[in-house]
Amino acid sequence: MLYRNLLLPAALLGLLCASPVLADHPKDMVRVLPAAFNGDLRPANDLLLKDARSPGRNQLLYLYELGALNQLMGQFDASTALFNAADGVAHEYEGKAVASVTGGAGQVGAALTNDTTLPWEGACFDKVMARTLNALNYLALDKLEDARVEVRKAEEYQSRERDRIRKQVGQAGQRDEAAFARSPVSAQYRDMFSFAKDVRNSYENAFTYYLSSHIYRAQGGAGLNDAMVDLKQALALAPGSRAIQTACLELAAQNGDPAALEDLKARFGVPAWAPADPARTGTVVVIYEPGFAPRRQEVAINLWVGGRPGQGPGDLFSMAFPIYRDFGAYHPSLQIIGPAGSLDTSRITDVRKLAVKALQEELPAILARATLGALGKIQAQKKAEQQAGWLGKLVTQVATKLVTNADLRSWLALPAEVQVAQLVLPAGPNQLTLMGPGWTERLPLTMTPGETAFVVVRAAEGYKTITTTHVKAAL
Repeated sequence: MLYRNLLLPAALLGLLCASPVLADHPKDMVRVLPAAFNGDLRPANDLLLKDARSPGRNQLLYLYELGALNQLMGQFDASTALFNAADGVAHEYEGKAVASVTGGAGQVGAALTNDTTLPWEGACFDKVMARTLNALNYLALDKLEDARVEVRKAEEYQSRERDRIRKQVGQAGQRDEAAFARSPVSAQYRDMFSFAKDVRNSYENAFTYYLSSHIYRAQGGAGLNDAMVDLKQALALAPGSRAIQTACLELAAQNGDPAALEDLKARFGVPAWAPADPARTGTVVVIYEPGFAPRRQEVAINLWVGGRPGQGPGDLFSMAFPIYRDFGAYHPSLQIIGPAGSLDTSRITDVRKLAVKALQEELPAILARATLGALGKIQAQKKAEQQAGWLGKLVTQVATKLVTNADLRSWLALPAEVQVAQLVLPAGPNQLTLMGPGWTERLPLTMTPGETAFVVVRAAEGYKTITTTHVKAAL
């Protein structure tokens, strides 16, 4: 009977209805982000909080989103709790390797649906940024030692990723990259690859190293050596940053190394530079975070799959892949006017390029999973045709078409870029004037000798938040 013959495609349709493939995280965030920038976290909590509290495919992503949004609102304790919970989930995923499609449920889910059925694990880039933002939380809470622990975690993530890539050379990962480069898919990504061509990898960024160096420096003692190591890393990633150059000069002076100081002055072209007296001055670090990270879009590509030499090209199948097409405009600098004059922030980390680079690094594995999924869906169509004829094949084709979606999930509450500036202020009361696009803010700052004040400005779409944290000089 016909209804019996349609059991297979009906079961596939049931899988479609039960699966979360139609959930659209980017559309949810269109509601969440503007509300958060206007002081309202209710849409974020309504849409994200339930899934963030329980194991599931979006748990890690929603913990990251809520951690960043609570930080934006100045709720640093809540943000810290969310980021710490996220770190636990990330480590759990690393241990279980739940995203592998080479075994059991992962293979079935990817074959019959798509990557959206898999838990979102995030790239190393996300994990490093989460620890960096959490370090800012601890600075705001006057917990310098906890901030130091966070930057250590960021370094551990980077070290593990570096080791993973080193072991991958000559193994499956390299073969996947070669296969992707030969595939017709790669042609769709030329503009995206060109946008991030000057980024050496996704997991290292100058902002993480720069902030880490200031946290180590604030501890004094042995921390000064760690601070210089991280500053050198930051300088390698953003060699033209005046803020990083100034930090290198100040640290060399603090270390009492005149030879190193003279070398740096010559290298940076500032022969007359002289260190400020820490007994009479303090350092201000301005961190400017404008805009939002870019959103992924979907591109559909028809590919031949399952072919063998001498037996034809196989079956033509339409696959969907994530892509970045709209990178957004660069944000103008923040102007800072102080007692000694004015200076502008400069970009040291382009989060958009890191996000693009992270996707570029993922694409070979995404193509491998998509090909495996296409083979599974084609086999399901052929089996349906055998059991239910042309109608069974048609229903199964419709079902597989509906579940062939690209995974567009990514951390969207991150800023588009990070700009920094560094200046010295005399001890005592001061006032800085901050001038951004369409706004001006006067910021009183009372400095104590030798201290560091962190001024974090998060801004987008006519709204801003400013947080100031003072870290006393190390004894």
